Amino acid sequence: MYRQGIKAGAVLLALVGVVALAAPAGAAKFRDLGKPARHVGAGESCGGCNAFQMETAPATPSYVVPNGDWKIISWKAGGLKQGRSKARLRIYRPTGVSDQYEIVKESGIERFRAGQITEHRIRMRVKPGDHLGIVGIGDFVSSYDGRTGDTIGQPGGCIFPTIGDTVGGAGADCTNNTIGSARVNVGVTLKRR
Repeated sequence: MYRQGIKAGAVLLALVGVVALAAPAGAAKFRDLGKPARHVGAGESCGGCNAFQMETAPATPSYVVPNGDWKIISWKAGGLKQGRSKARLRIYRPTGVSDQYEIVKESGIERFRAGQITEHRIRMRVKPGDHLGIVGIGDFVSSYDGRTGDTIGQPGGCIFPTIGDTVGGAGADCTNNTIGSARVNVGVTLKRR
């Protein structure tokens, strides 16, 4: 009985050691990425759409998944000032071709309260280098975060791009229309797996 207790204790210590090595020392378990506009309306453009915000600053947060093993556990965006809005979170992944991205994942359609930032729960695995995007149903405009600075891209030249479609770069399914001095109006919370 005593030997079994020692063996069980040794196995438990070994497991604790493996778990401790799995995440780098001091690595945060949660991380916020992107940020929806605080006051929907102040930074809107396109008349009524709110897929991107025109107000940016040097300290704008990143919209690109950092190194590590992450999953998205929630996402949020700001609804239109009047009426309900609907949208999906969309993930764009660089293909290796200059300025080209593939649509690799998207959430189900979610509703957003008028003039408010609404948060939705989700479980979505992502890879380092993935870019956040949003696709609207109705008033939202499809957009994703660009590669450098405060720049976003919008799929163009194609109707309703879906998972597997490529945007921008040579031979893509859709063109990439860029807008400077803007960021996508979306934010997520990442959890280290």
